Amino acid sequence: MVSSQAKYELIQEVGRGSYGVVYEAVVRQTGARVAVKKIRCHSPENVELALREFWALSSIQSQHPNVIHLEECVLQRDALAQRMSHGSSSSLYLELVETSLKGEITFDPCCAYYMWFVMDFCDGGDMNAYLLSRKPSRKTNTSFMLQLGSALAFLHRNQIIHRDLKPDNILISQGPLRAGMFFSFSFFLFFFIGQLHWSLVFS
Repeated sequence: MVSSQAKYELIQEVGRGSYGVVYEAVVRQTGARVAVKKIRCHSPENVELALREFWALSSIQSQHPNVIHLEECVLQRDALAQRMSHGSSSSLYLELVETSLKGEITFDPCCAYYMWFVMDFCDGGDMNAYLLSRKPSRKTNTSFMLQLGSALAFLHRNQIIHRDLKPDNILISQGPLRAGMFFSFSFFLFFFIGQLHWSLVFS
């Protein structure tokens, strides 16, 4: 992320979609691994999806053991970067909101705008690959579904609806029972199941 003293070091790309790229990164000060999603805001559609993701993530006031927490969101224009906050009066943020509302680019199209979402990192591949590489287990499947149901109920209570729930969109990682969500072109939602973390993508 652009800054005179970058807070994060991007290690490698771990996923790519129509509207964004997800990287494994390291927090320079602590060495902690995080996931960083970069969305290019070069069209009204991308801007709207990025803002929708930011608004949804920032609207969740409490945490759930099966939903990953958004650490921060940074808005970048060329070499200028600033941390985003909901309801901000910064000119960069307001230019994106205006673009979303009008359905047309309202900022200088020569400028490169990006939104960066920093979240917990999951390193175990997708749920489909995980399940296909092992013998069927009723215990594992039951655990996955119970935690998924709990996480989805939490999101619904927070007025967030998942619309593309499938194994290919669930990422798994070893670790404590915790989960996360991040949205974009087709919103990503991370869950951790049993002894595993997993993440879902939804549009």
